[in-house]
Amino acid sequence: MWARRLFLWSLLGWTGLVAAAVPLTPQPRQMGVADGLPSGRVNAFAEDRLGYLWMATYDGLARYDGRGFRIWRTEDGLRDNLTWALYVDADNRLWVGTENAGIAVMDANRKSFTFYNRRNTPALGSDTIWSIAATADGSLWFGTAGGGLTRRFADGHFQRYMPIAGDPRSLPNSSVVHMATTADGSLWIGTKRGLARWTGHDFERAPNQALQRVDVNRLTPEPDGGLWIATNLGAVLRKPDGSFVNQPWRSASAIPVLQTLLHDSAGTYWLDTASGLGYQDQATVRNVPLYSVSAHGLVKPNWVTAYQDRDGGLWFASMNANLWHLPGGSSRC
Repeated sequence: MWARRLFLWSLLGWTGLVAAAVPLTPQPRQMGVADGLPSGRVNAFAEDRLGYLWMATYDGLARYDGRGFRIWRTEDGLRDNLTWALYVDADNRLWVGTENAGIAVMDANRKSFTFYNRRNTPALGSDTIWSIAATADGSLWFGTAGGGLTRRFADGHFQRYMPIAGDPRSLPNSSVVHMATTADGSLWIGTKRGLARWTGHDFERAPNQALQRVDVNRLTPEPDGGLWIATNLGAVLRKPDGSFVNQPWRSASAIPVLQTLLHDSAGTYWLDTASGLGYQDQATVRNVPLYSVSAHGLVKPNWVTAYQDRDGGLWFASMNANLWHLPGGSSRC
């Protein structure tokens, strides 16, 4: 009897040690139209001064209050339901980039919109606004599809920047896909034909050979001033010293890493991989199996972007598998 009890206690102890050695796999929850979203495709996130999380989607503007969504569409004052980009300014106004109607600005009281488009703002070269960024001088920058880059100065006037043939200090391409401001205050512009940094008076282009491809998909800044550049051939890291590293995750992962989605406040990297969603666990990249109730099985989303809210919650937006949420304080790697 005592020998049997000793064996059972030993077995339980060993099982506990094994369980403790295996890291908990994060379990994000899928959210879609059935949960109140206007569309399963989310293109951008922004958090306002009151803590509301805003989402630009394919079919309207959504605001999440921690429990549910409120939606704005054309019948609520927008002029286009397909929204690409978001930015909350110092006055808590929400700037929205749309597909066909230029820029919509929602006032701080969330009662009305002001609009900027090619008709009333000639310096805006296109009504398709793919990206919005800001710099410390109070300027807002709008990246367009084919219309170049437009800057709104703090005093309210606009200026347009375009590629100039034969000028290597001009914008690389007229289609600005994404922008990011790094920790040192630099504005980086990702276009369909290269990457450039705004110097204060012109554009310093990154060497094309430093990138996997010249068509930039997304830029993600690092806290130390580094910058992740996503292309169709994988992730590239520009270090603060100006050097570039192609595929820095290659040694840590057996699966290709397409882009770095997020470096969260706990120090974890969340990655867009060929297998779906990955995260860095010490020196290893691990896959996160994602079970979709609507698809009745595991899915491998094609990721667009990710965001960490002020409560520590993580949000992952995909092109083909809706939105995924991992609440702050939940079990993670």
